[in-house]
Amino acid sequence: MSKCPPVQAFIPAVLLFVSLGYPITSFAALVVKATTGDKQVTLQWAKVKNANNYSVCYATQTITDINNCLNYTGGTWQDITKTTLKIGNLINGKKYYFRVLAKNSIITLGFSKTISAIPQAYALNDTGLTTCSDGVSNNLPCPANGYPNQDAQSGSDTTQNDNGNGHAGFDFTKISSASKALTANSTSWSCIKDNVTGLMWEVKTDDNGLHDKNWRYSWYEPYDTKNGGYAGYQNGSTCGTPGACNTDAYVKAVNTAGWCGYKDWRIPSKAELLSIVDYSQLNIMIDTSYFPDIVSDWFWSSSPYANDVNSAWVVNFNTNGNDYSTYKNHDYAVRLVRGGQ
Repeated sequence: MSKCPPVQAFIPAVLLFVSLGYPITSFAALVVKATTGDKQVTLQWAKVKNANNYSVCYATQTITDINNCLNYTGGTWQDITKTTLKIGNLINGKKYYFRVLAKNSIITLGFSKTISAIPQAYALNDTGLTTCSDGVSNNLPCPANGYPNQDAQSGSDTTQNDNGNGHAGFDFTKISSASKALTANSTSWSCIKDNVTGLMWEVKTDDNGLHDKNWRYSWYEPYDTKNGGYAGYQNGSTCGTPGACNTDAYVKAVNTAGWCGYKDWRIPSKAELLSIVDYSQLNIMIDTSYFPDIVSDWFWSSSPYANDVNSAWVVNFNTNGNDYSTYKNHDYAVRLVRGGQ
């Protein structure tokens, strides 16, 4: 009786075919971004080629092995087909860890690194608008006939309109270089505390020093979990430290020296930058009584653009206060922030 051929010779061929048809996605290619909110975290990532299903693991301790998700404290496993997932019923102020696995009906295609996020409720600034408009004119008293329920008719710009601490509903405190709260009529300060959002902001200088308002930076973030899949450009602009004119280098320089008594400064997110836009202003769309050394320009955010790894978000403090995506090699201004994470 003849013997059956050994099956071992067939297995490598199958594995080779699968590997060639469905290459494992690298960590850098499957980058997960987390956006926090009140008792929730929203995860988002780019679609992985050949994947038709994603598994999301989240827990309250770091996830070293996604396949053992349920063994971690608070471990939860969820299968979805989309590339975004909003996770609710979380505890504000508690750190959660997340990993995503991409797969199809045949094999696992790749998985992300572990990222963390802390859900929290954010207070929001109003827009700064205190007048109404109609189809012809702006800066009209409210209400405007035929144009009801405008922004200026509600919110903190109406209920907390006190120009003694910021325009309309904005509420700012000047902070000294030694981290002391100052009075509103102080003539020298280094930072601004936003009493609505809890964020502290860098005030730019006009002295050719590290914080000078005229320096510009390219966008650079070396960590794959934060850069959207591409780190950016390390020296694409002009600043006071030649060879280090990028956002990451600037953050490190400021935190090495310290500013207003702190060493935990960072590039703000797009949402954080938008929170200090004053839409009642023209040309320089911010309260210049508290941010006097601003230039009419676009400012970098830390937020990469999800649809193009070469781009990140900027906020226009020049003409309209809008946000835009632009290439990371462009040179734009930077205003650092701390707190809120």
